[in-house]
Amino acid sequence: MKNTIKNKKRNVLKGIIVLFIILLIIPSCNERFEEMNKNPNALTEVPDDFLFASLVRNVARDRLERWQQDFGAQYAHQAISNSWQKSIDQYLDSHQQGDIAEELFKGAYGNVIKYANEIVVMNSQEGNINEVRIAMAKTMAIVTFAKLTDYFGDVPYFEAGMGKYEILLPKYDKQELIYADMVEQLEAFRTIIVNADPEDGFSSQDPLYYNDLEKWERFINSLRLRLAMRARFADPGKYNAIIADCLTKPLIEDNSQNAKLEHWESDRGELYNPWYNLKIEYQSGTYQYNVSKKLVDWLVANNDPRLEALVKPNPDGDYVGMPNGLTDAALSFYVRSNISVPGDLMLNRDQPIDIMTASEIWFLRAEAALFNLGGEDANELYQNGIKQAMARWEVDASEYITSSPLATLRGSDEEKFRQISEQMWVAFIPNHVEAWSNMRRTGYPVIERRTDPMLSKGVTDGYLPKRLIYPYTVEKSLNGDNMQEAIDRMGGVDKIDTQVWWDVRD
Repeated sequence: MKNTIKNKKRNVLKGIIVLFIILLIIPSCNERFEEMNKNPNALTEVPDDFLFASLVRNVARDRLERWQQDFGAQYAHQAISNSWQKSIDQYLDSHQQGDIAEELFKGAYGNVIKYANEIVVMNSQEGNINEVRIAMAKTMAIVTFAKLTDYFGDVPYFEAGMGKYEILLPKYDKQELIYADMVEQLEAFRTIIVNADPEDGFSSQDPLYYNDLEKWERFINSLRLRLAMRARFADPGKYNAIIADCLTKPLIEDNSQNAKLEHWESDRGELYNPWYNLKIEYQSGTYQYNVSKKLVDWLVANNDPRLEALVKPNPDGDYVGMPNGLTDAALSFYVRSNISVPGDLMLNRDQPIDIMTASEIWFLRAEAALFNLGGEDANELYQNGIKQAMARWEVDASEYITSSPLATLRGSDEEKFRQISEQMWVAFIPNHVEAWSNMRRTGYPVIERRTDPMLSKGVTDGYLPKRLIYPYTVEKSLNGDNMQEAIDRMGGVDKIDTQVWWDVRD
């Protein structure tokens, strides 16, 4: 079995390299298109299995710096960027942020949604219908659609990524409708996967689960649970029933089932963990990403054994975080080299990128049990979440479980909910996108309104931003009418303190 898994991983690695070469060669052949069209052996389209491998990689890696470092980490108060990106941490709403939003749109629609649509079309032809591959491709698209709508609110969904098929100005759909369709689609995909023949999957080019359909079922159902839990406060009548249904079906339970993109000890940037680039910067004396005081103080105060794994001490051997939101004047008092950076384990070249982990699902199950949405014991589920979260970083949770007051749910239901939510906040690292979304959904950990004159209030009067502004340039100029319709639905002004549909708790 181990040899089989190794062979599958080796095949995926070979496929990634082949695809990389193909994508390099094709643009250089533009001048020979006429000749190629006459050559029966010329490459006319990339096979769908290679497209799928690229799709999975793009879901996990594409614009990672923008999604995770610039916005997710700073709004989640887990890290702080340097240079002009600090304006995001200062709650400012600038033209540069609109340009970053443009990058997120381009990457999501051009490198994920478009690829997924191509796979769907290729597997929907008469005589060549493959529902399994369609389900797997569209599931990965939903991961990115969820990030997009959680970041921006209403976004193109039903007509998205169809420019090749002459839908050039896709309408912006309501987030409420996007969520309803995503959870419905995921259940349909799970049913397809359960009854599938593995030969119909991506047997040689599946870098997520190496065509293990049992793990795919767990992932799809877990993703559905994540979305239903995120929407439950906005529409409990609809989503509580979906949550209960998810809890009756297989879910991700341990880290061997995590949805993750693996990397290798390689010198090639497309094969190693992109977070490794931060380690290169630190070694050269550049500090683009320091750990937040909020996170360091939480880990230290709670004697959390993940501290050494998640945070690297400064040159004096101390764990020191930087406050989020410092004004330009206040920043001058800090020397970035004296502030802690992420631990080496997170930055290793062979470290995988997680899309979804077991700890998140155990914590969601604990929350569901706490609020009587599932019949299990909330505290046991909560402790399972802690164990998996620590094991993810090679930390033994045994002593923490038996000795830490935080390892047992205590107090009122609201206090227990806060415990679960704060543990989830730490467990998401370095998936800061999901950490920020879960903070907005739950209200925990609490990010106080900024009143200290050393901290920037930005354009939100000191309150944590609730969304991103839409792209300023290309999207606005080309699809401005549809964008404006979405802005009008959200109050008529494109602001970062406008709550998205599911953010109703505060």
